[in-house]
Amino acid sequence: MEYLKQLRDQNKIEIEIFDELKKQTEKDISGNAHRRRKRWTDKKRLRLIVRVIDKKLWEENGKKPTRNDVEIELLIDSKM
Repeated sequence: MEYLKQLRDQNKIEIEIFDELKKQTEKDISGNAHRRRKRWTDKKRLRLIVRVIDKKLWEENGKKPTRNDVEIELLIDSKM
């Protein structure tokens, strides 16, 4: 009987530790996800714009546009 009480107490302690670790992990995950979502650098924005222009030119011409074509289109779009 004493042995079962010890096992039960040990199990309670392990459950408390596990719950605390779970809370901490969830907090870390949610915090990291929030930082990743929030952080949009200029480089990421530029890549997105270039991909959109690249796709648009590819659909219009039916072939992969050159870097020069994309730069010209970017300049034209930024002036508008």
